[in-house]
Amino acid sequence: DEDSDDEDKEYEDIELDCLQLIRRFLEVESNPPIEQTVQRLVDLDVIPLLTKYLQADASFVDTIVVEAAGSMLSILRHGTDERSYVMDKSGITRFSQLLDSSNDCISKVMALTLVELVLPPKGTVEVIKTMSEAGAIPSLINLLDSRHDDCVEGALRLLVAAKDHIKTTVYESLLPH
Repeated sequence: DEDSDDEDKEYEDIELDCLQLIRRFLEVESNPPIEQTVQRLVDLDVIPLLTKYLQADASFVDTIVVEAAGSMLSILRHGTDERSYVMDKSGITRFSQLLDSSNDCISKVMALTLVELVLPPKGTVEVIKTMSEAGAIPSLINLLDSRHDDCVEGALRLLVAAKDHIKTTVYESLLPH
């Protein structure tokens, strides 16, 4: 409780520990099945909380963003209707902005998260358009130089999906890759 007057019992890392706990719940697939875990988290309104941490300002530690993004990625991969919570324009815009993070782990998780949001059967043309309008294309091109194979693969898949939204002048920057 951020508004608590009881400062003697303040626990500074509680946000990070809670986010790590959520991610760990999502990593355990066998008992209960991941789909049940995702549904329980949805029922507890965890997705808006994760979105809040993804949209937090730069004063937040990168680790918090990584934990929130990792949990969101698991929910998108294993959930069904949960995508509606994150497919709004501000969420896609924020994911696109985080592609430029100086933290490789954040860029990687954002690329993989956008793949889950954009590519069929889940993705829509509107999501691809929003991602492009948010300036993700140059960021995706920069990710082609990543040392993480899955990050490069995700960036390539997103660029192919967004091919109709890439300006002709940008194609020149793709040639060296």
